[in-house]
Amino acid sequence: MTWNGNERRSADDGVRRIAEIAGREAGREAVKETFANIGLDVTSPAAKQEAQADFHYLRMQRLGAEHIKSTIRTTGIRTAVGALVLGLLTTLWMILKEHIK
Repeated sequence: MTWNGNERRSADDGVRRIAEIAGREAGREAVKETFANIGLDVTSPAAKQEAQADFHYLRMQRLGAEHIKSTIRTTGIRTAVGALVLGLLTTLWMILKEHIK
């Protein structure tokens, strides 16, 4: 039998394929274990949909809170600027009123 290198390549491909399958399976097990540890049931499609709905609700809560925070900040700045302008105008009015007498 002569050695042409193809035997080595096919053996390497087989080992590579086995390693790939083992890695995928280990990854799947790790993800399932991690989800179980944090209390997520991903064993059925209904449970997966419920978890996705929970995450969607949490995302909407976060986005809503960020929007409210932004609105409050903007409103606060506008109020402060408005109070400052009103104070300056009132001072100007009082000065003008004194000079007109």
